[in-house]
Amino acid sequence: MTGKRFFSVAQARSLLPTVRHLTLEMVQTVNQMWEFGADLELLAELSDQNAGSPQGTEYLTHLLQLHSCIKKIHDLGCLVKGVEDGLIDFPHMKNGRQVYLCWKLGEDDIAFWHEVDSGYDGRIPLEDETDAYESPSK
Repeated sequence: MTGKRFFSVAQARSLLPTVRHLTLEMVQTVNQMWEFGADLELLAELSDQNAGSPQGTEYLTHLLQLHSCIKKIHDLGCLVKGVEDGLIDFPHMKNGRQVYLCWKLGEDDIAFWHEVDSGYDGRIPLEDETDAYESPSK
C-alpha cells in the first residue's frame, strides 16, 4: 500500500468478506501456534546444542502464514489491532479528523467506530453516527 487509505462505511463493508476470511485464517493460525508453546520452550533450552525439530519447522511455517495474513490485511488498507481475537480497524474520516471503523471476528457487520486514541473500549454504535460520515479521500 502506498498511501494511507480512508474508507467510507460502504467501502469497508464491501471489503468485509475478504477481511473476514483473512482474519479467520489469522486467528486460527495464532491458535495453532499456541499449541507449540511447550515444545518451543524445550527447543529454546536445547538451542545451544544446535537441536532442531519438526515442531520448530511447523511453528515457523505457521509464523510465515500469520505474517502473510497480516500483510494482506494491511495491503487492503486495514489495521490489525488484535491477532488473537481478530480485531480490525478501517481508517475513516469524520468531521475532518481520522477515526476508525471497528470490526471484530464474529460480528456480522461493521457496526461501530471509535476515536484513534480510544480503542475497542471506546466503540460507538455506527447507526448513531451514520449521517455524520464523510466520503473518503485517498
